[in-house]
Amino acid sequence: MEARTPTKAGPTSLSTGVAWNMAALAFLAIAGVVLNLAIGRIYGPEALGTFNVAFAVFIFISQFAAFGLQLSALHALSTADGLDEASVGRLVYGALALCGGGAAAVTAVGLLATPALASLFPNVPEFGAAWLLAAPGLLPFALNKVLLGIINGLQYMRAFAVFQALRFVFLILSLVGIVIAEAPSAYLAAILTISETSLLFCLGIYVHRIVPPRNLAGLAGDARRHAAFGLRVLPAALVAELNTRVDVLLLGALLNDRSAGIYTVAALINDAALQAVTVVRNNISPILARDVRDRNLGHVLNFSRRLGAIVICVFGLGAVCAVLLFPVFQNLAFPDAEFEAAAEPLFWLMLCLPVSAALLSYSLVLSQAGHPSLQSLAMGTMLAVNFGLNAFLIPAFGIAGAGMATGLTGIVGGLFIIALARWCIGVRIFL
Repeated sequence: MEARTPTKAGPTSLSTGVAWNMAALAFLAIAGVVLNLAIGRIYGPEALGTFNVAFAVFIFISQFAAFGLQLSALHALSTADGLDEASVGRLVYGALALCGGGAAAVTAVGLLATPALASLFPNVPEFGAAWLLAAPGLLPFALNKVLLGIINGLQYMRAFAVFQALRFVFLILSLVGIVIAEAPSAYLAAILTISETSLLFCLGIYVHRIVPPRNLAGLAGDARRHAAFGLRVLPAALVAELNTRVDVLLLGALLNDRSAGIYTVAALINDAALQAVTVVRNNISPILARDVRDRNLGHVLNFSRRLGAIVICVFGLGAVCAVLLFPVFQNLAFPDAEFEAAAEPLFWLMLCLPVSAALLSYSLVLSQAGHPSLQSLAMGTMLAVNFGLNAFLIPAFGIAGAGMATGLTGIVGGLFIIALARWCIGVRIFL
């Protein structure tokens, strides 16, 4: 369709998109290690814990700012066959206009709520100062999520990969500036605001080029449609991000900043693996949406079986290598003896990884099938399991308990999503 191919390059094929995004993932993994390595070695485990607790809160509140509009834009553009350029433009700019207004309000409330948020983490004394520097980044971060959802929906996956990598380039450059300036450790959180603002400038120019704002009459109608979808999918978006941060948040609240910092070393490796899952999910989501729309359910089932087998084998091998090579990595990257304790939670995270990776590759199947309320139900259940397991296992087993809880949550939550897809909308995945 002409509207979905506004440049000569056109949408990226599945294989090319996966290749580009896997290359970007390798860069993201290295950049993530470098970022946390620099903070841990220069400022120590307490500063690393404070930064990651503030980052976890930032990621959670940013979902209110984005309001699920990134998923609305992804779904709308994935299924936009037959629309002309003006209609696609209204879909794009309706989502962006709505996000801009809502995100500005959430950012203001987030800043005003600093004392209340700080009271949740009495054992993280620098949280308040860190949050004041991170919170202004909520507005650009939310807009960036929607812009990336637009690029994903249009299947410009090479550009998607480049911009994902560019986010970490800006993060590293911002960190270098903070270190050179010899700023206090609380100032580390400012890199979130600096990097997201820089990325917004680049993403805005790109999306304006591929989808120029022509004939936006009737924009309010598209904004209302996005708002309705976003309202139904917002709980899913909220808990999807919170699910990735429950362990760090509860470690900060139940233990202290030092424990959260040590656990972060194990979480780094698990997060890199989950980013690979996200790459797979992002590339298959537009195709999945069209298959479900056209009721091409046999293709969904057969493709999921092939993909699942590949994912389990690849991630299984990766998990074994991660556990075996962790002592070498830890001694080179984090020579402080305190960080050796990260091996325990890493073992539990990697034990669960192969199965959870296969299941979570289809974690957006419900929203992509046009059922955002079911997506919210699934993710809400997953959050409840995650919170309950972490709250029970952290006091009993410390940071190892966080690894157990997080790993098991991926399996239980993934199974529940697959079951809902079959029982409620008749989409069979794997079985």
